Amino acid sequence: MIRVYITGYTLHAGEKKYQIEHQKGLSLLRHGLKEIYNLAINENDLLHIIAYGEHGKPFLHGFDGIHFNISHCDGLAACAFSDKPLSLFYRQRTGIQLTAKYYPDFLL
Repeated sequence: MIRVYITGYTLHAGEKKYQIEHQKGLSLLRHGLKEIYNLAINENDLLHIIAYGEHGKPFLHGFDGIHFNISHCDGLAACAFSDKPLSLFYRQRTGIQLTAKYYPDFLL
């Protein structure tokens, strides 16, 4: 099972693109954790349990069965969840392309 959440955003004058994308990604992560796993985790606590594997893949420390990945591009952010490690690619070239797939074990 792969479940994906997507949101759009508009960058306003003075806002930093990376900060908005990061904030939107975390918001989608929190939303999915609540909706799928019934976990209500505030943003501050979430930042303390997000860790990164050897190859930079994010995971939730202490929640081994929850796999997620966040991606973003201009004006859009997405967060995918699965019961197995996965990757999410979000590209906007000639339109929007969203690809979510399972991650090979050797890249974890």
